[in-house]
Amino acid sequence: MNNEPVKHHYIPKFILKNFCFEDNKLHYYDVINKEYIDKQVAKVFKEDNLYRSDINIDGPTKIEKDLAKYESEIANIYKLFLVEDEIVLSQEDYDKLALFLGIMGYRSKVAKDKYFSDSNKNFNWKKNLEILANCRSLKEVWESHADLDVKIFMKRDIEGIFNKRISIWEKSYGINFCVSDCYPVVVTGDITTSIQVPMFDFYPISPERVLVLIPYGVENVEKSIRVINKTLIKKSLNCDSNSINVHKIYEKDVLFINNLIIKHSTIGIVFYDEKTKLLITNKKK
Repeated sequence: MNNEPVKHHYIPKFILKNFCFEDNKLHYYDVINKEYIDKQVAKVFKEDNLYRSDINIDGPTKIEKDLAKYESEIANIYKLFLVEDEIVLSQEDYDKLALFLGIMGYRSKVAKDKYFSDSNKNFNWKKNLEILANCRSLKEVWESHADLDVKIFMKRDIEGIFNKRISIWEKSYGINFCVSDCYPVVVTGDITTSIQVPMFDFYPISPERVLVLIPYGVENVEKSIRVINKTLIKKSLNCDSNSINVHKIYEKDVLFINNLIIKHSTIGIVFYDEKTKLLITNKKK
């Protein structure tokens, strides 16, 4: 049908709009063509018919519509993250947010191309994505008909081994956060001599703020591995249940996060300021 959505964003537009330098316009670096260009939000981090399934009995764009509905619910929570310094969510909203963050890694074009490139796996990816888009908590995922490996994928990304906390970090001054097709960008490290696990999951939500998933116990990892200041980690982890606090971070921490985002980008990078543009130029030349 002519009115079916075609441009499917793997990073929601409600997040990208926070990086606009003017109405619906973004500063963008094309990693593939190695060029800077300003783009409309509608044309960034999307793929035509990415979630389309012509064999879906409920319609070929059912997944895209389900994801859009989920995004509309989460967008109201993100509005608080942009302006408040302490956000207390209901258990329902906290669970909904945590699952949404887990789905962000699964729904991405990067994940699809890396793990689900052949036709059979692509079918399974879409089948499971439709199930995930209609759940609102990890508990619902485990009670669903999703494949076991997808349930494990979600549990790993949402809870990890030692459980995770959601925090918001805000730049104190200087360079702004950027965002790329690799969303989230994940920092891994050796918790023991034999176990390597994600230590931080970074989800930039605006030029000033980044949402972070932090596993309990990471503060005890050697600084040479975790990089991030132990005091900041402890403050981020030390909060009441379902309470999400905002913590100021130094420019060196923003640079650390931006360098990771730029390093792992394969399609493009959205940035906000000239300092970030210079950083991209130095890293991607």
